[in-house]
Amino acid sequence: MGRPKKKRVKLCIDGEKLRAFYNNPPYPPKEINREESVDSFKKFVRTKKFKRFSQEQQELTSKFGGSDNIFMLVQLQAMGYGDSLGGAVYAERNEFDCNLTDSQIEVLTNLFNSQMLLCQTVNEQDIKNLFYNPYHLEKPLQVKSNRLLIYLFVHLHRSNFIASDWQNIIDKYNLFLSPKGKHITRKDISRAKALFMGGEAPLNPYPKGYEYVDEAIKKISHKPQN
Repeated sequence: MGRPKKKRVKLCIDGEKLRAFYNNPPYPPKEINREESVDSFKKFVRTKKFKRFSQEQQELTSKFGGSDNIFMLVQLQAMGYGDSLGGAVYAERNEFDCNLTDSQIEVLTNLFNSQMLLCQTVNEQDIKNLFYNPYHLEKPLQVKSNRLLIYLFVHLHRSNFIASDWQNIIDKYNLFLSPKGKHITRKDISRAKALFMGGEAPLNPYPKGYEYVDEAIKKISHKPQN
């Protein structure tokens, strides 16, 4: 077996925490003018910690959620404050090691909003948070069928869209509730996965609504011809 892949990590900024830190710093900042801030910005984006980000401000703005956040961050860095900035700058890990595109997220959002899977309606950002930022999901998603949910995740893993430890992540972040309102745990998932014969055969009997999952997996797995 080869080495396990490292989880993808990206740096993010919490705008509210950054603004709070900027407005009430723990000690008096140095005096600094805008020109010095711009020079600092040019140095800042070339640091090792930010090497993953483009030096183009437009791209940084889209990642950090506002040009005001960018300028505050650069000023605070130039003033000599630490990297954490009161928790405003943090590393975000792609725990599922997910590689779904926006168009594939759209297909899965439609699937989650079908009558078979969830008890509530979700949007594309909810599903993107689920797979890319599970700790940012506002509240657990309640499902109508544990087995259909697990059927979906098994096939997402088999199609190489998510990592093999997906059941641990669901348990770790309490991402889903059962129809009875209880958190779906790794134990619940293992119990359902025990229905697989030899670990490779499909669920037997198939969970109700499996055809919707099969159709969605087929759509997102389709590679357009050149």
